[in-house]
Amino acid sequence: MAFLRLAYNDGQGQTYLRVVIDGLTYPATTYDMIQIYCYDTGIYYNVGGGGANSDGTYYGNPQTFSGLNSGTTYRFYALARKNAGGQTVRIPSSDYTIFFTAKNTSPPPTPSVSVYSISGRDTTIRINTGANTDSLAIDYNWTTQDPDTTISATSNSTINHSFTVPNFATNYTVWVQAKNAYGSSGWASVSFTSGSDTTPPSVSISFYSGQNAITVGWSASDNAGLRADNTYQVYISTANTSTLYSKGYTNNTSYTFQLDGQGNPFVVGASYLVRIAAYDIYGNVGYVDKYIAFSRTRPSNFSWSYSKTSGGQFILYATEWNGLQDRINEFREYKALVRRTFTRASSGMPVYAFMFNEVRNALTDLPYTITPPSTVSSGGNIYASDLNRLVSCLNSIS
Repeated sequence: MAFLRLAYNDGQGQTYLRVVIDGLTYPATTYDMIQIYCYDTGIYYNVGGGGANSDGTYYGNPQTFSGLNSGTTYRFYALARKNAGGQTVRIPSSDYTIFFTAKNTSPPPTPSVSVYSISGRDTTIRINTGANTDSLAIDYNWTTQDPDTTISATSNSTINHSFTVPNFATNYTVWVQAKNAYGSSGWASVSFTSGSDTTPPSVSISFYSGQNAITVGWSASDNAGLRADNTYQVYISTANTSTLYSKGYTNNTSYTFQLDGQGNPFVVGASYLVRIAAYDIYGNVGYVDKYIAFSRTRPSNFSWSYSKTSGGQFILYATEWNGLQDRINEFREYKALVRRTFTRASSGMPVYAFMFNEVRNALTDLPYTITPPSTVSSGGNIYASDLNRLVSCLNSIS
């Protein structure tokens, strides 16, 4: 049986081995090629031809086995070819020859470091280590720890290390140091500028109402922060359109629109598009849109302060007459009609026919179910039934 011996090493990760084979089955001179295989690295090394010693031992030429780690156990075997083109045998025929590299007590060399990628505040650096590296100390210039973190590493490797810096579009520096049990390397550094913020604020509607006016409330957030002044811009359309008109800026998180985008009264039953836009400190804008239907609360029924009874005397106070005019305009707004201009009554003055007809005519285009009274001619009488009919007509509107 033949045995493989590995005669020499320098323990520095490049190991010089002289192949020695004892107890050959055949005369040593019949072996013209020796190939060494390292089971743990998966690498074949061609040793080449060698010479036979007088004691029947085969000595291969010295061979450098690179890439071996210090202080590590490796398993080897040899493939020996007897005569050119002849039989190749495994030495040893089973199992392995065990070889242990010496420990390297030198500190690692300084690594190299570069920027691999930048996306906004997210940054990745690339670190290339040298020999004898067990870990990496990493120090950031925006924090006070020293170092800020330590990560595991291996010799002669490439490591991508990712982190998030505090701010956008800001200069930063990162230092990296290689370490092992016997010491540390010098510091390597890389400087860079973080990327710009392109993320818009997030805006959501928190409440809304379209009754009597259009009111909307919202909330907003941003990864970099909302700007302090003129934070929000509010828009509204005209009735049943998507064309928006800006109504200015606000720092509040709610807004009430009294008129549509072109300054017109709201139309009952119409929908209006509202947009709330939010700005962050870098000028990015995000927005949310909401269609809101407009409606009005029906005004309460009108009643005379003092009853007006047919066949008897009654008094019509100026405040009652003016109150009826006001309630008619409330119903007109409720039905999205234009307010009317009335002649106002004063205490002690009579209600003339033309004043009665102004009120009566203001009811004719409303959707009543009780018809208004007839007009009154100049010099004619106004009866309690006429006044009560005005009120019944107005109150019949749903």
